[in-house]
Amino acid sequence: MNYHFKLVRGVIIISIKDVEFFSTDSEEVIDTIKSEIEKGNSAFIIDLQKVSYLNSSGINLLIAMLTAIRNRGGELVLTSISAKIKNVLIITKLNSIFNVKNSVPEGVDFLNLHTKIDSIK
Repeated sequence: MNYHFKLVRGVIIISIKDVEFFSTDSEEVIDTIKSEIEKGNSAFIIDLQKVSYLNSSGINLLIAMLTAIRNRGGELVLTSISAKIKNVLIITKLNSIFNVKNSVPEGVDFLNLHTKIDSIK
């Protein structure tokens, strides 16, 4: 999986660069997330703008990411999802556990409003 991490206004943005979202390198991504949490970062965005296909392994990875983040007191937002991926989240009822926003800036604003980022950073 091709991805990139960056920090914007106290939020770690993980941009997925592949059209297909699988669990390849999932352990590496989870370890990086845990490392960022240990550094004091608690707000994360998974930017799925370039992703048009999500299989069951990708769903499992999203759940693993969410679990790792929430178990350590953080929050995760999915942004820029396609209609196809939105339907997958609805069908699997995962839309009820994930925060989904239309864009990265909207996700950053949500996380800054709903977490304690501003008091930490």
